[in-house]
Amino acid sequence: MMCGPGGAGKTTYAKRLESEGWTRLSFEVEFWYRGITTMPYARVVADVAAELKVRLLHHVAVGNDVVLDFGFWFRRQRDAYRALLAHQGIVPETVYIATSLETS
Repeated sequence: MMCGPGGAGKTTYAKRLESEGWTRLSFEVEFWYRGITTMPYARVVADVAAELKVRLLHHVAVGNDVVLDFGFWFRRQRDAYRALLAHQGIVPETVYIATSLETS
């Protein structure tokens, strides 16, 4: 799970993992595939979140490494994914990308 402020390098790190064979799941990529180029309505975000959770569970069930290229700015978000994955016997790693305010 990537965690950190916008512009910190989360996607750059996640793309590096993707180039090494990991599956990268991203809200931004999914929005782009759907032709959404502005901030979507909450219902669209919820629909995408549900679909990404299904994909995540599928990938971990077949043994794929997955990087969640989200923001995970709030503890409750991280906790929700930890709980989701705990049912699969998986303890996810949180990668926090720290950066100064000047950088981000």
